[in-house]
Amino acid sequence: MTNLEAFKGLLDEPAIPDTRIQGVLIVRGIDPNAEWSMSPTNPINCRFYGALIIEKMRATNGANGLKSISEGGMSVSYDSASPYLKGLIDGWISDSNCSSLKDQYTANKISDVSYLLDR
Repeated sequence: MTNLEAFKGLLDEPAIPDTRIQGVLIVRGIDPNAEWSMSPTNPINCRFYGALIIEKMRATNGANGLKSISEGGMSVSYDSASPYLKGLIDGWISDSNCSSLKDQYTANKISDVSYLLDR
């Protein structure tokens, strides 16, 4: 299985085209055609799972209660996300074995990721 196939399978968003996923991986310095390794010591884990979390949050924005509107603009509140999405992201963080993702995406830590949303 390639990195692209693994990303697509984990993301589970058929509406997102392969070309976009390839672009996301390339920007993160991940070869989409390289062999995927689910090893906790895989050197691309932090970048791979970080991109996966961002793309999943983008894809589910609005559908799972991620938007909150304030006077200053739009922000994303992880605490208002569906339990399914929280559980999925927590699972990916655990699979990644990446402490920086744990610090960034632990519940109550995401306060404003509006830069992730397509405008």
